[in-house]
Amino acid sequence: MIKIKRLPKFKKRKNVLYNQVERSAMAAIYSQAYPANPDFIIGYEVIKIKKVELTGEKLDRYRQLIHQPDYPPTIYEAFPGDKQSGTFCWTYSSLQMAQTKFSELS
Repeated sequence: MIKIKRLPKFKKRKNVLYNQVERSAMAAIYSQAYPANPDFIIGYEVIKIKKVELTGEKLDRYRQLIHQPDYPPTIYEAFPGDKQSGTFCWTYSSLQMAQTKFSELS
């Protein structure tokens, strides 16, 4: 059986907190805030959900890393990297603008 690991609802990356606001099968919106002031939203990130399959050699290495030789093949939703801006993620200053892009992707 293939296991599916979904995007996290909360994530901290490069000193920015990401909180999932909305998601569909194809896209997600995250609010962005600094840890020192998590209630002050500095922007919104719209993510096109990309699914990556963990099989073969990658799965074998992961099984060794976690010491679970029977860990099942996994599909995980990847959070985009910095170089994927404009392809798999877009940043907006307002939720309304983010929702427009989200609607295009969903």
